[in-house]
Amino acid sequence: MLINNKRVFILLLLIQLSINSFATHIVGGVMTYRHIGGDNYELTLKVYRDCNPGNLVYDQPADIEIYNATTHAFIQTINMSHAPEVNIDPNLSDSCLIIPPGICVEEAIYTTNINLPPIPGGYRIYYKKCCRNFTILNIINPGNAGAVYETIIPDTSITFPNSSPYYNFFPPIAICINKPINFDHSATDSDGDSLVYELCRPYSCVTASGGGYIWCDDAFGPPFPYVTWRFLAPGPYSTTYPLNSSPAIAIDTFTGFLTGVPNRLGQFVVGICVKEYKNGVLIGVTKRDFQFNIVDCQVIAFDPPPDDSLCSGDTIVIGPLNPDLSYSYLWNPFTGLNNFFIPNPLFTALNLSDTSVVIDYVLSVIAVPGCDSTDTITITVFPIVPLADSSGTVVIHKGESVMISASGGVNYTWSPDSSIIGASNIPNPIVSPDKTTTYKVIIEDINGCKKTVSVKVVVVSLDFSNAFTPNGDGANDIFYAMGDGWEELEFKIFNRWGELVFETKDITQGWNGKYKGIKQPAGTYVYYVKATDFLGSPEIKRGNITLIR
Repeated sequence: MLINNKRVFILLLLIQLSINSFATHIVGGVMTYRHIGGDNYELTLKVYRDCNPGNLVYDQPADIEIYNATTHAFIQTINMSHAPEVNIDPNLSDSCLIIPPGICVEEAIYTTNINLPPIPGGYRIYYKKCCRNFTILNIINPGNAGAVYETIIPDTSITFPNSSPYYNFFPPIAICINKPINFDHSATDSDGDSLVYELCRPYSCVTASGGGYIWCDDAFGPPFPYVTWRFLAPGPYSTTYPLNSSPAIAIDTFTGFLTGVPNRLGQFVVGICVKEYKNGVLIGVTKRDFQFNIVDCQVIAFDPPPDDSLCSGDTIVIGPLNPDLSYSYLWNPFTGLNNFFIPNPLFTALNLSDTSVVIDYVLSVIAVPGCDSTDTITITVFPIVPLADSSGTVVIHKGESVMISASGGVNYTWSPDSSIIGASNIPNPIVSPDKTTTYKVIIEDINGCKKTVSVKVVVVSLDFSNAFTPNGDGANDIFYAMGDGWEELEFKIFNRWGELVFETKDITQGWNGKYKGIKQPAGTYVYYVKATDFLGSPEIKRGNITLIR
């Protein structure tokens, strides 16, 4: 059910060794230029370092060496100063990245204006700095490998004026293992030149010599050496395969879009070049290298709310099982919910009669601006036993038994069970009540929905005493037609000459032994009763009653 634009929260967990090792070395850099009129250019150098205690000290000023781009003849050294360094926002790559303490990259930007009159071959300008992190996996002796950042100002006979392209975005500080890289590594060229992108080999400025090293500060003049790729495990690495990845890391030639899925933890130096073409002629290359930190990421996904179902009229709690209460929530549609802005609202089902209803709710969750997720939960509402039925009302005489029934379910529970003969969990039990009784049955269907219906068993009876003593003592003073379950009653009493001495249609009324207010003599009298039950079935009884004085 999860929709696939779903975003995840990522907590980058770096092993302590890697965190500590970030503390002292250069991370990356790039050099560009911009023509500002005449023979004047604005030169920009960006250098990146870890900003933890004990980090590399930025050169202030930085020595910038200028050579002939064709002959490599040295021309001059200039100094560039940097503005106050600033921390790079670690969340640029993804709003859902939560960077743990200790992961920090700092940028120093050096700028200066320089006058460079036209010369055959143009200019190649360099900045050298030692050293890279010892823990980089893809090059040999990484702690003894420096970095060189260059820019090329072409011969003005080829193109003039010209400015180099500049990269639009800063690479991600940390990349999650086994998660796709989707990074826009494109550049912009103010002259409208054609740009072509490729992975390229970073420079070093440290060379082995006589059992030792010539360090960056002592290295003089191009060409500078490249870093040496490591061919043994976990490699082999190369310019086009700079880090363990599947699919392999790659850059689109024309868009600069960087893709791939890294599958090994560690630090890897990667070079990206943008080649600048004017009218099909290569006039310059802008190289940026950067240390990619592939880290073990904990993916904190939004807890997907499970689908649910309920019976008509019921209420349930819906939503994720373990919601983060610091996030914002919004439900749509609002139908049946008691609150639209909480993770677990109450849902009350509609009253349905015969068919099920399916409702899809969309839950939108926002952790921080730009980092959100949506998920769909399906709620199915079942009608309450739409086929439930019972045998209604039945009539029996006292002492008889009868089968009552219900239908429409898979489980039945009857009550009261005191007058049920046999099982009380079947659809058609036998009952033998001694008085009118209403039996209730809970009918449960295949969806677990329950409905209660009832069956009324009317017990009809007519009983008479054979004598009564209307002497006013409060005991057996009235002669009644005693019975139950009758809708209509005709009760008459005759004396021995056939004269009607009492008549009523109210079963609660009886004869007190008087006729027209006069006490009747002791003797035998005849009663006649016609009773009709609610189904219209009559019953007639005749008999004698003795009046005793």
